[in-house]
Amino acid sequence: MSPNASPFTRATLVILVLAVFLAGRSAFAQPIVSFTVNATYDAVDASPGDGACGDATGACTLRAAVMESNALPGLNSIDFGGTLVLTIPGTGEDAAATGDLDVTDSLGITGDVIDGGGLDRVFDVDPTSTGAVHVSFAYVTIRNGSTSAAAGTPDDRGGGILNRGSASLFFANVVDSEADKGGGVFNQGKFETAGPTEIRNNRSAGTPASAGGGIYNTGSLDVRQGVVEGNSSSLGGGIFNSGQARFQIGRITANSATISGGGVSNEGTITITESTINGNSTGLGNTGSDVPSTPSGTATLTNSTISGNTSTGIVNGGNLSLTNVTIAENGGTGLAGGPVGTISLKNTIVGKNAAADCSSTPSLISLGHNLDSDGSCRLAGPGDISNVDPKLGPLTLHSTPYFSTTFAHALLTGSPAIDAGGNNGCPFSDQRGVQRPQDGNGDGIAVCDIGAFEADAIAQTPVPTPEPTAGPTPTPVLPADVPRTGGPPGEAGLPFTLAVAALPALIGAAALFRRFLRRR
Repeated sequence: MSPNASPFTRATLVILVLAVFLAGRSAFAQPIVSFTVNATYDAVDASPGDGACGDATGACTLRAAVMESNALPGLNSIDFGGTLVLTIPGTGEDAAATGDLDVTDSLGITGDVIDGGGLDRVFDVDPTSTGAVHVSFAYVTIRNGSTSAAAGTPDDRGGGILNRGSASLFFANVVDSEADKGGGVFNQGKFETAGPTEIRNNRSAGTPASAGGGIYNTGSLDVRQGVVEGNSSSLGGGIFNSGQARFQIGRITANSATISGGGVSNEGTITITESTINGNSTGLGNTGSDVPSTPSGTATLTNSTISGNTSTGIVNGGNLSLTNVTIAENGGTGLAGGPVGTISLKNTIVGKNAAADCSSTPSLISLGHNLDSDGSCRLAGPGDISNVDPKLGPLTLHSTPYFSTTFAHALLTGSPAIDAGGNNGCPFSDQRGVQRPQDGNGDGIAVCDIGAFEADAIAQTPVPTPEPTAGPTPTPVLPADVPRTGGPPGEAGLPFTLAVAALPALIGAAALFRRFLRRR
């Protein structure tokens, strides 16, 4: 092994994190080889497969490290610092020798900035391999990728990352990249994020059907604590989904689309929870694929806020389910339907939008305890409240127990949405992670609020009790079970509490460890 193949670097920490997330996968049981990049320029490896990362001068470049990793079986890692710019042009080969960095074997990459130089996309995951490939990017910003050289071909996709295997981002970003489909990321495998991640200022352009300015997904997508911001496209400025997607504890903001779905355009199945969709040209377009009369898009939103989009909050042409959602203060209609598809609402606010709260929604099904501010939703389910001001506060930043923040509309004092929801099917917590239900009106009964925000409980005036009569001290009896303090029904509270308490320490330790290794 070469002198620059350090056995224990920052990348080792990333591999350990990966092992936690991906325990049980055989690829991670194999030996780890770690390479430390010590050259900032771009050059190929002199002899891929010899175990030594080195160009003709012996220096380890990022490209040489990727080529060497591809030639060595098993999970390897690469660690680098500073900004590395790819400068070797070329497309159409899968050996990482020119253009993008082709990754054909499992790999963990940690570092600072990788700049594609606008010559090609930055990473192509699993272009030729037949086995499972898992690639992680930690503490990395991937930027300035472009597939414009492949315009008009099937290769014009994934400006930052083209993933055909399994890829994950951990405290990583994909920014300022472009492609016809998937300006930032094109995923047809499995793609997931953990920890604060940004997909920002990417664009999908080149054809009228360009889609997925930030992310284009045809596979399995799982974004947690992600921010998809400032991306643009014809369809799905932020995200275009025709596969299986889940978006949790995140924000889709300030994206734009010239045709449909400024924030999200969905033709597959998408679940959005504890998230904010705001400031987009349209919030969510849930449509019916290539056949307008066939509803194929299925979207499920829970504990989320759709607000401040310049046009319609949600345009539905598929099957849409909303539970404890707030759709408010959008520049057009709040919720718009079409000739096909269904919309079901439960514990949801549609109010204070610039145009009608609801439009063309004959298929709207109220499951009860919804509220609109102008009567246009024609709510007639049990506990529904129609044509009433919901009394919402402005869209405001709130902290969460997930080491992140979220934007939501608070329920002001006297809001008719407080304690007016249905407890049956009420989520365990609100968008901020605050436990539901609470006694928000002070009547002594905890009832779920309507919308994404749960108002704080009003403290009850204690009733005086008589002084107890002195007597023998009872023998303490230990409880048979630990009472539940968090999680879904049936889960014990102690493990949940300990896990939450340990998370800050684990994250802090990881950060301190990374800083220590940076100084070495």
